[in-house]
Amino acid sequence: MKMKRNKIVLFLVLLSVVFLVTGCKKDNTDVINMSNTEGTVSDNPLNNVDANGSGNLLCTRSAEMPTGIEGEFKYSINYKDGVIKIIHSMEKVTSNDKSILEDYEKSYNTIKERYSDVKGYNINITKDKNSVTYDSVQYYDQINFDELIKIEGNENKLYDDNELKLKDWYNFTKQFGMTCEGVVS
Repeated sequence: MKMKRNKIVLFLVLLSVVFLVTGCKKDNTDVINMSNTEGTVSDNPLNNVDANGSGNLLCTRSAEMPTGIEGEFKYSINYKDGVIKIIHSMEKVTSNDKSILEDYEKSYNTIKERYSDVKGYNINITKDKNSVTYDSVQYYDQINFDELIKIEGNENKLYDDNELKLKDWYNFTKQFGMTCEGVVS
């Protein structure tokens, strides 16, 4: 059980670094409602999206989950002039095994605690009978990047002049199974 918990924690920490590294600036832009993000996801949305322009991307991430666990990972990305302004992450883990859900909830709460002092990071975790949901919104115009880099590091050089470029973010996250589609705003 200890080994399973360590794998879950490692998976969630990696996931957090990948997606909490990306945040945005609140620029009179509403966060996209994540409840209805069905649709076709292109292989490379940046071929069809002006990566130096402005708009929204709806993204999903695939992950190989252990037996008995299902994961749904959705992200909305708001960007302006090629710079990410807001990232809204919605991750839902479903299982009939209460101990697995408790492990995920503990891991998500550990992540929430690590980012609790970072202004512009809003994290909410909810648990019901068969699932745990991690819902976070990052507003990068409010974030102190030095503080963020102390938590996450910047080995992948994602933060450039206290901003996150859409193209850099997408090229980094696609290696972890991220696919996106553009949304007309």
